[in-house]
Amino acid sequence: MPAVTSDGRTAASGNPAERVAPAAVVAVIAPFIGRWFFARVLSGIEAVLSGSDSEVLLFSTGDVTGPHRAPAHRRLRRRADAMLVVGLAADSPQLEQLLDVGLPVVLVGAHVDGASSVAIDDVQGGRLATQHLVDLGHERIGLISGRSLASPLYPEHDRFAGYRAALAASGIAFDARLHSLGHFDVEGAEHAMAALLAQREPPTAVFAMSDEMGYGALRALRRHGLRPGRDVSVVGFDGHDMADMFDLTTVEQPVEELGAVATRCLIDQLDGVRGEPVVVRLPTQLQVRASTGPCADRR
Repeated sequence: MPAVTSDGRTAASGNPAERVAPAAVVAVIAPFIGRWFFARVLSGIEAVLSGSDSEVLLFSTGDVTGPHRAPAHRRLRRRADAMLVVGLAADSPQLEQLLDVGLPVVLVGAHVDGASSVAIDDVQGGRLATQHLVDLGHERIGLISGRSLASPLYPEHDRFAGYRAALAASGIAFDARLHSLGHFDVEGAEHAMAALLAQREPPTAVFAMSDEMGYGALRALRRHGLRPGRDVSVVGFDGHDMADMFDLTTVEQPVEELGAVATRCLIDQLDGVRGEPVVVRLPTQLQVRASTGPCADRR
């Protein structure tokens, strides 16, 4: 059975400040390198490996719906000693191919039996965001997700499950008309929010599954002459660096720590300290700002 811990400090043996990574070539594989989440995870990885003789190779797999270059598992053969795989879904053929390479590996943001992983509880995060809106008196709570939720193993599926669970626990029926796709960017979420506002009975609050989509939702509200937190409430997800500037209520996840803890777990594997897989779940927390407020219908 894998070792399970909710504390990143216990995921790797010893004091992280005193442990030095062995000289190794670590491949970091992610769908995107430049987007905020992946860049912050990489920052956590580099913080642990800095000062060591290890080298980092970056591989971008690209969007699964788009054209691809040579697969990452072919490009890293004989070039890497270990892998950190960030943000690939557990049912992704790309991940299966990478695991078949047979290198020491830690997954960030996904879990596969037999492999070490570091992630958050996305179900709980989605529940936390939605329950905050329920507690403020909202019942028509919209959802802006990234994709079509076709795969049960993408993080947004778990956030969707948390959203549904919070609604059900409060006796609120799920309304599929309140779900819109924002494609994980500002422009896509702005269009998604506009579509929700155009309904005969628009939502009084919205859970956006990323902060960047939250920004798009806020922009759509302002362009419609609506006040965030007064006319329509918005909750994001991530803890993006700009969330405070936009006054966005959000579910914060420890993104850099995800990268750092995963790297320490990988060091354990390379050192032979730990033989069995480690499953680490790091906590999220709700950061309340002015983008959420009591339902106007109940004031």
